[in-house]
Amino acid sequence: MRNPLKKVLLCLIGTFTFSPLLRSDCLADLTYLKDCLAPRDAPYLDKAQYRYTVSGQQETIKMLKKLPLYEATMEKALADADVPDWLKFIPLAESRLKPRAVSSAGAAGLWQIMPRTGRSLGLTINKQVDERLDTYKSSVAAAKYLKQLHHQFDDWLLALAAYNCGPGNVRKAQRKSGGYFYHEISRYLPRQTKRYIPRVLTIAQIARNPRSFGLSVTHKVVPPVTITVTTPTNLEVIARYYCMQIGPLTSLNPSYLEGRINATQLPAKVVIPAIVYHSNERISVIKIAQHLQHNDILLSTALQKQPLGSPLALHKTSTTSNPFGIDYLLAFSMSLPA
Repeated sequence: MRNPLKKVLLCLIGTFTFSPLLRSDCLADLTYLKDCLAPRDAPYLDKAQYRYTVSGQQETIKMLKKLPLYEATMEKALADADVPDWLKFIPLAESRLKPRAVSSAGAAGLWQIMPRTGRSLGLTINKQVDERLDTYKSSVAAAKYLKQLHHQFDDWLLALAAYNCGPGNVRKAQRKSGGYFYHEISRYLPRQTKRYIPRVLTIAQIARNPRSFGLSVTHKVVPPVTITVTTPTNLEVIARYYCMQIGPLTSLNPSYLEGRINATQLPAKVVIPAIVYHSNERISVIKIAQHLQHNDILLSTALQKQPLGSPLALHKTSTTSNPFGIDYLLAFSMSLPA
């Protein structure tokens, strides 16, 4: 769009008319937002596209393959907050989809939330747990924060800018420029934000349609399964229950900094690799049952009477009565797959 006046009119009309309607995961939304950038921002768009499709092509493909691990969780959080679905692509620009990512400024997790912001949004952050590293809870917090920012500025470009550099810096840029919209104030924003907005819009377009950018994304990972923990336990116990190594389980649950789930955190969510959950769940229970000698729990009988697909509830047993050392045979609620 080369006509500056036409561009300004489009952004003015779009901000008050179309912006509230940008709720679909639609490439037109992202194209519209790109068109609202100033001509001076074009080099940042070019650099972003080069970064994701040329110099960093392999990293981009790796991110897109990993996206299914977190996508459904982020989509639910965004839908519950009634904000646009394409915001789920922010973590690709923020953290490169690394749940344990921590910036030099102290921002952490997929959404790179600062400690003070996280606590204000209801996240628990201490030595035992950092919920900024929890995919669902951090996504809920990020969606809530983005909605607050959009409510403040009534414009998604300004909301994204505020998410990156803080609403105070956006308002300061508005005062300095004498303008309001992103294309009017971008020159007064921090350099990192000038790069950030084009990166978010570009990687979002790429993620929506990788082939149109010359990228082939095959063999995507299978989304994991989430179980609910209702009794204090630790990740090592859960790993042994599922006959899996602790490493992959820890990687999928980085928010439990010490690998423990305390009573104050219950009920808690634990993410299990889908292939482990579906192939080993019933086998694991049976293996444990074969080694139990405690007459307070007739696990074999319980399993025989347990209908497939219904919740399984067991009681506490002594750690000396089984070689697995599990305090609570089943520390979480689940359903046995058919």
